[in-house]
Formats: sequence, structure tokens, C-alpha cells
Amino acid sequence: MRAQDIIDIHISPRVAAKIWAKHGVSEEEVFEVFENPEVVPEIRGSSRKGDSYLAFGRTLAGRYLTVALYPQSRGHVDVATSRDMADNERARYHRR
Repeated sequence: MRAQDIIDIHISPRVAAKIWAKHGVSEEEVFEVFENPEVVPEIRGSSRKGDSYLAFGRTLAGRYLTVALYPQSRGHVDVATSRDMADNERARYHRR
């Protein structure tokens, strides 16, 4: 999956509430990772589940986030969670 292939990102109200309560990440910040004109997010398959992906990117304010995605249909994805990038993820993100 490539970032430019994503045409619709869905975040359920339950997931939005969870990522805010658990990680302090707003729904708007998740969308910004994919809409930031300065940086295209890196997307990789998740090692934990074969049908999910992790997107690594930056918000407009410069916050580094990891977003877990599940593809639904061509170009449509559901967000499972989002959190600040771990140190090792951020180091890899900067090496790309």
C-alpha cells in the first residue's frame, strides 16, 4: 500500500475516543499525517497482523505519529489506533 493510493480514511467514534484517551492523539492529527504537503507518510505492512499496515508520518505541527490501518476496499482504510512514534521508529523514519 502506498500513501497516494489512500482516498478515504475512516476513524470510528469509538477509535477516536480511544486514541485521544490512551495516547493523546486527536482525530485531526491522524488526518494531518496523510494531508501534510511537506512529508508523504511511509507505509509498511505490520509484522503483527498480515492484513494491517503501519503509517509513519508527521502532523502539520511536527508531531511524529504511527497510525495503524486496516484496508477495507480499494483506497479506503479504517484507522485502528494512532500513537507517538517510538524512538526506533523515528530513527528509521529519518533514515529513509
